[in-house]
Amino acid sequence: MNRICNEKVGLVLIAILNGNLPNKKNLMGKKQWTSPDQQAWLETLIPAFVEAQQEKGTKMFFEKTYDTWHEKWPTAVPTKGEIRDAEGSTKKALALKRRKPYR
Repeated sequence: MNRICNEKVGLVLIAILNGNLPNKKNLMGKKQWTSPDQQAWLETLIPAFVEAQQEKGTKMFFEKTYDTWHEKWPTAVPTKGEIRDAEGSTKKALALKRRKPYR
């Protein structure tokens, strides 16, 4: 794969990991939600993502990436309001909170 193609794959990877599937609406003007450390960490994953993509192993790549992300940057404990909104389930509230971008 050439360098330009790798860069495009990398941009798509970063967008996906940021919870943004690339489309015309969110490729420009979207506020950066990751910290500089988080962005740098995501960028180090580009070669591994390209390799996983070539080997058709992106599912395992994303599972490992997701787990590692939440080890490095844990999601804050859900608030009482978030737990109430999740039908009283702390586990469900945490899962819902993890799906939202970090702010």
